[in-house]
Amino acid sequence: RLPEDSLRAKFVIGEIDLMLVPEEFVLTQHPAELMFEEPHVVVGWDKNPAFKKKITRDIFFDASHISVSIGPNSSLSFTERNMQKLGYQRRIDVHAPHFSSLPWLLINTNRLAVIQKRLAKKFTSVFPLKFAPLPFEFPDMRLMLQYHTAREKDEGLRWFRQLLHKTADSGL
Repeated sequence: RLPEDSLRAKFVIGEIDLMLVPEEFVLTQHPAELMFEEPHVVVGWDKNPAFKKKITRDIFFDASHISVSIGPNSSLSFTERNMQKLGYQRRIDVHAPHFSSLPWLLINTNRLAVIQKRLAKKFTSVFPLKFAPLPFEFPDMRLMLQYHTAREKDEGLRWFRQLLHKTADSGL
């Protein structure tokens, strides 16, 4: 389920020209393009003892975690949906309303979070945080750019889609 179901409804009736969504939310009746595939990593405060050595499964699952629940319905994030699918049970002690709040909830704590590597790189360039690979197999998120069928030949939207692809390819 999308974080904000009303956005999907607006897209279907053509009030929204395009959406950036994980692949599982793509509507089959409208065109979609892969923006990028993104691995996930574990992130935490740079003084968190968990980062003194390689993060193992035991260290990961014994730690306190922050989960991100998105939107007014507190929909599960890509991370949480896939943790459940894989049968992984983390100890969630804090629920964050959005990814941008994570740094403040991680700093000065021993909590961990699982986020996209691209986002982890941005956070660690600004905040006293570290990231490491997950100690188990985890699917990459495939972020899709979906546009309405009625806008398929729209030159302005085609230009904008190309600009989004160029930005995504640059790693921004």
